[in-house]
Amino acid sequence: AIGGELSTVQRTYNTRHPRDANNNYLAGAQKNTLSTLTGSIRKRINELASVRLFYSLIVASSNNKYEAYMPYNYTGNSFGLAYTISY
Repeated sequence: AIGGELSTVQRTYNTRHPRDANNNYLAGAQKNTLSTLTGSIRKRINELASVRLFYSLIVASSNNKYEAYMPYNYTGNSFGLAYTISY
């Protein structure tokens, strides 16, 4: 079986202004977006067991460019292998 998912979450902070790279406030509201794209392949081994290979791409972006304490703009990757027994 082949599976996949696309997820996007956008948050707007109306009372929080974005900042530039020098920590100066900018006009407008801070907006953060987190997008995740996941794909997987599952193979049933027998009646009880299956194995699954999956990959996820995570992209976070924001109009806040001051990242001294917490990154707002980044890309992440993860992958894994799962073995499942169902009875």
